[in-house]
Amino acid sequence: MSFGMCGNDVDPSFETSSATTKWCNETMLRNDLAAITVGSEAGLARLYTATRSRIYSHALRVTRAPHLAAEVSQDVYGVAPCTHL
Repeated sequence: MSFGMCGNDVDPSFETSSATTKWCNETMLRNDLAAITVGSEAGLARLYTATRSRIYSHALRVTRAPHLAAEVSQDVYGVAPCTHL
């Protein structure tokens, strides 16, 4: 996957400044949110992949319970909680 100016999938040693990385991340997230509004499952998948660990970490910090943090994380993305575990 190529992100144009935001990344380089050809040269793994490619480095960007933290300001460039932040701008690229924000731009990609905005693009994914825009794609989601028109029904893009790929946009939702990219958004989920980019944010799932951060959402879970915040939820865990607030709830202090892994099972509750997992449920909160699922709620953020509109996924029904898994009740068979």
